[in-house]
Amino acid sequence: PQEFIISFSSSVQIVKIKTVTVNVRKIMIEKCESAQPNSFEKVLETEYVEKNGLKQLETHQVQKLSARYLKFIILSGWDDFCAVHRVEVYGDK
Repeated sequence: PQEFIISFSSSVQIVKIKTVTVNVRKIMIEKCESAQPNSFEKVLETEYVEKNGLKQLETHQVQKLSARYLKFIILSGWDDFCAVHRVEVYGDK
């Protein structure tokens, strides 16, 4: 699996996560509240609909959660190559 971590300058309260991807089949998002990104817990795991190489626009409403880091793990793809074009995180400090 491929993964990347987004860090915030301080802990934030998250209510919505939007992603723009291509050829992603299954993705998992985890959060970490500690000062160092070393202990993550799963927020959600979902499967995206195949769009034959077109952009997948997904919005994930989450129960208000606190996080200092978000880890995105691409578990599988619809093709040999997949991409994450944009991630938007909505909430409050």
